[in-house]
Amino acid sequence: MNWYDAFGNLAFILVAFSLLAKDILWLRVLSVVSSCCAIIFNYNAAAMPLWTPIRWNLFFISLNIYHISKILLAKKKVILTEKQEEIYQWFFRDLSKVEFHKFINAGHFENVKANTVLTSEGKEVHDLWLIYSGKIDVLKNQVKVSELKDGQFLGEMSFLSNLPATATAITHFDTEVIR
Repeated sequence: MNWYDAFGNLAFILVAFSLLAKDILWLRVLSVVSSCCAIIFNYNAAAMPLWTPIRWNLFFISLNIYHISKILLAKKKVILTEKQEEIYQWFFRDLSKVEFHKFINAGHFENVKANTVLTSEGKEVHDLWLIYSGKIDVLKNQVKVSELKDGQFLGEMSFLSNLPATATAITHFDTEVIR
């Protein structure tokens, strides 16, 4: 095996690893390195450089560098408030901070007084709530069947299915939610 064959094999190995990457940033970084190895291989593998694959790899490198810079700039711009950072650390660490920032900014923090009805059994649900602090009683046929607390969602099934609420939800005491 020639020294440049190692670059050819490495290019394909890196492509395989990039396809296994869960993080899009790592996928793109591995793709750039793979394309660099492919360029070295295609320049040296034949008597004359193989310009068609070299040019395509240069194009792929430029695309990936563009997207890498967008990802890094987006990450740099994400500034979370203290509450948002706390919610992110508690429940959403599997999301990137960019994804979480988009999610959390789709709603707003709201203070709800005690004994406020948020959903009524059999009625449409137009909102989705994430409980930041507090408790919400869930009643079915006026009997308490559950209690929701910090970090739990309210209204997700009805919100997603466009079906009426299957239970009534009432704040137990003053509760802060993201609506």
